[in-house]
Amino acid sequence: LYPPSHSCLHPNCQCRAKGMTLKKAAQTHAVLFMLTKGPCVAKYVHLYCQSCGINYHHNYSVFKGQCTYYEHQPDNIQVADHVFIEKGIIELFCTAMDFSWTSATNCTKLYNLCLSHGKQTPVHYKVKFKLSVEHIWDGYIIASLLEDCECCMSTLVAPHTGEQRDQFME
Repeated sequence: LYPPSHSCLHPNCQCRAKGMTLKKAAQTHAVLFMLTKGPCVAKYVHLYCQSCGINYHHNYSVFKGQCTYYEHQPDNIQVADHVFIEKGIIELFCTAMDFSWTSATNCTKLYNLCLSHGKQTPVHYKVKFKLSVEHIWDGYIIASLLEDCECCMSTLVAPHTGEQRDQFME
């Protein structure tokens, strides 16, 4: 899971002006929850611009403690440090929560029992193959805010400090 661009997107960046690609990268283990394949082992990469200090992640960038989501979102949304969920799952659970009053707890149970295809976390893998209630709620909130920003033609910006549950309170 890579950022959408391998070059800096800041308009005043010297690296961008020179056409340079971002070379400083960090790779981390993650889990990707998919609708048709269940949970999968994944690795995500974030790239850092040494010229302007922006850190580019899969669906957002971080600069001076601010998280800015990209205008065009990839098919997977990062809902926790090492957890990505396919948009189709988030949309399914948002619909279930909005129209049939399904709780986040029951969405979690539905995925872990039915949609995970019985997959177990590989031995010694640091990220568990279980969706949590927090993952469901974070996916719901992020997807809803991104949809609202798209309708308003604005960009979602949130603090990138503290607990994730507090980042979207303003």
